[in-house]
Amino acid sequence: MVSTPKIFNEIYRVLKSDGKYFISDMRRDMNPFGKWFLKLNTKPKEIRPGLVSSINASYTIDEIQNILNQSKLEEATVKKTFVGFEITVKKG
Repeated sequence: MVSTPKIFNEIYRVLKSDGKYFISDMRRDMNPFGKWFLKLNTKPKEIRPGLVSSINASYTIDEIQNILNQSKLEEATVKKTFVGFEITVKKG
């Protein structure tokens, strides 16, 4: 299994100079209303357990920032959103 810092290091390696990178994901500690809203609006209802397990397996802001700090993308910006986070990077 490849560790997450190694994955971010590979992104850094293949990113061209002045290249930009963006990722958006859910976070485990999202607002309970947001979690309820996502679950309610997920159709068909049979896939709701998969949504819940994805949320429960996702990172918190502190966890993802710690992982980025261990990688070559340490200059990344992490922004908290209502149900998740966004990571942006510009390679100099």
